[in-house]
Amino acid sequence: MQTGRIDLYIRAGAARRASREYLQEAVERFLASDKRACREERLLPTIPVGPVSAWRLEKGENGKPFYPDVPCLHFSVSHSGMLWICALSARPVGADLQEHGRKKKAGSAEAADALCRIADRFFHPAEACYLHSLAASGPRAQETAFYDIWAAKESYVKYTGEGIGKNFGAFSVSDGNGLLSAVCAPAGPPAMLHFLKTEPGYSLCVCAEKVENVAVKPLARA
Repeated sequence: MQTGRIDLYIRAGAARRASREYLQEAVERFLASDKRACREERLLPTIPVGPVSAWRLEKGENGKPFYPDVPCLHFSVSHSGMLWICALSARPVGADLQEHGRKKKAGSAEAADALCRIADRFFHPAEACYLHSLAASGPRAQETAFYDIWAAKESYVKYTGEGIGKNFGAFSVSDGNGLLSAVCAPAGPPAMLHFLKTEPGYSLCVCAEKVENVAVKPLARA
């Protein structure tokens, strides 16, 4: 398996309460998809005996779930609106999905102004500057950029395992003129960003130290 390879499983019409069931299915498919590659990454020798549903699933200090008995298997789960995703890799990975606003005023100048105020308060100054610079392009452009930024930032803090906290505005995924392909985090580990298109009205980003390929695979039970 290439060190930068990531498999992204996506399910439409997903229910939040079934997230653990979807995760188990995604892990089973990931391990079965390329057993030779998994052996090369030393995943299979560490797999516990028994089905994935019997594996211990725990949460780290900041809430990131992991399988303690399979330390070389990394994953990141996100759920928003009617979509559920899971990124799986042999290296640390973060992924985040954000549904764009569905409220009555979504896409309006008033809604865009509200998002810009949130960005001014919680985002890095370069990110807020980028959002304000899109005013001439219209509220929808600002809304899309806001959720793109949010998904990228969340994917990074999921990658590092820190979660959203006081450092959320200390790093940037924009240079003030557009979105970056790598995180600018003076005090954090380096990471690449990979934006993916999914259903209309959603923003999706995957983050890892190295992203060579993201294979998107629909997840649905037969």
